[in-house]
Amino acid sequence: MYNLRLAMAGALIMVLGMYFGSKMNDNSGLRSAFDFPFNFRKSDKLEEIMELIEERYVDSIDFARLERNALEEILKHLDPHSSYIPASEFKRMNAKLKGRFDGIGVEFRMMNDTVLAVTVERDGPAEQAGIRPGDKIITVDGTTVSGEGMTNGSIVNLIRGPEGTSVRLEVKRYKTPDILEFDVKRGKIPINSVEVSFMLNEETGYIKVNRFAASTHSEFVLAAGELKDLGMINMVLDLRNNGGGYLSQAIALADEFLTRRQLIVYTEGYNYPKEEYFATSNGLFEEGKLVVLINEGTASASEVLSGALQDLDRATLIGRRSFGKGLVQRQTTFPDGSALRLTIARYYTPLGRSIQKPYSQGTDVYFQELSRRLERGELYSLDSMEAAFPDSLKVVTAAGKVLYGGGGILPDIFVPVDTVGVTAFYRELYANDVVYDFTYRYIDRQMASLSAYESLDDFAASFSLADSSFARLVSLAAEEEVRAPEPEVSASEALLKNQVKALIARRFWGYAGFYKVTLTRDEAINQALQVISE
Repeated sequence: MYNLRLAMAGALIMVLGMYFGSKMNDNSGLRSAFDFPFNFRKSDKLEEIMELIEERYVDSIDFARLERNALEEILKHLDPHSSYIPASEFKRMNAKLKGRFDGIGVEFRMMNDTVLAVTVERDGPAEQAGIRPGDKIITVDGTTVSGEGMTNGSIVNLIRGPEGTSVRLEVKRYKTPDILEFDVKRGKIPINSVEVSFMLNEETGYIKVNRFAASTHSEFVLAAGELKDLGMINMVLDLRNNGGGYLSQAIALADEFLTRRQLIVYTEGYNYPKEEYFATSNGLFEEGKLVVLINEGTASASEVLSGALQDLDRATLIGRRSFGKGLVQRQTTFPDGSALRLTIARYYTPLGRSIQKPYSQGTDVYFQELSRRLERGELYSLDSMEAAFPDSLKVVTAAGKVLYGGGGILPDIFVPVDTVGVTAFYRELYANDVVYDFTYRYIDRQMASLSAYESLDDFAASFSLADSSFARLVSLAAEEEVRAPEPEVSASEALLKNQVKALIARRFWGYAGFYKVTLTRDEAINQALQVISE
């Protein structure tokens, strides 16, 4: 209890020291706050209060919970993105940014109380042991994982473990009567931030980046190099729903598109002087047409990248207004494995635009802002989107393009949310897992014919879901008591057929297959190809 109290005191002392230090313009206090242990005489009162609670309070105290509540209460009075992260959550978040975790390399989905291997990491431990997509995992180290009562989290905890240890899986495979057993040696599994890359046509490549992790730049260079070898002259860079990550990685990507000494971004804070970041020489894609896709899920580091490319007239931005997170956090870890992410500065684009949207009304209102965009029609109407920016925040690029600051990045070409085919019937199918259930049943029945496709391109060009098969999907919906009014079924048919096709492609060719199919209905992609062709 004494050690826990000291850890709690240290954490609170550090936060309060940062807070009051910034208020009193004490730079030395802020600098010392990033080294542990901490020593802030102003917080003696806090430590004394904690001692009194421990020694005299009427009931027993959960100090870990008290610590978290106190820290969160302090930080919520600063800004929406300063946060305290408990040790368990920090470990999970860090794995995503570091780009790897210990496991076996299987993405699974619970289907009818059965654990279905949806994708298997190429050359990963599971594939090397013999696990295939479509296998149904029955037991993990003797524990039955099929049936009611098993959650995704509990299954993950059984399968994952330290690198070098082994896990035994019992698997049921299509058209194999016996249960198969596999001993899988756990290893380092990459979490790729470049989710997919492929050619959209003979001259245009497509790269989707889903976060800015430690390996993002190297992944991008590899993907772009491979596409250039395939003939890429132009590029579509997809940053939709990329919530950010490491600023250094976003700057490194921007450097690949810009010429030497072009300003990429600068940061500035009350205790941190202005710091500028410039492009170097020998970028991988300094020439060629470039389109960047953004939406309301594009945030932070991805806004830095898209904002720089827009300010410098290097790219055409297509989509919807980005999230509007322009605050820089610095991370401090504590001995117990928890961490603090404290906002220390703001991002500014090369033309001086602040990316950050207002947060003066509090954290709750701040995070509800996306809902307000939906309510006022901004996701569907260009006029509503432009109304969010006052003329006082206007800047003009060298090419004469008018841009705005103060709350995210406005695209050059607006594409509304696509709601074609999204009916109540469609939503209920997904809520009840009917589309996934039907697709994997279909794959089992049609395995021979589906395996005959020579390539993803062959499948994408030739396959279409027959009307009779779609009728079976509607029948399955009825079995699951999903209402299927004829007008809604007809309205959703084309979208559902495309998504079943995409899920089939994912089963055989991974996420490259999934996106290759779904992007054929993507209006932002159509607009990008049109811009590039002009």
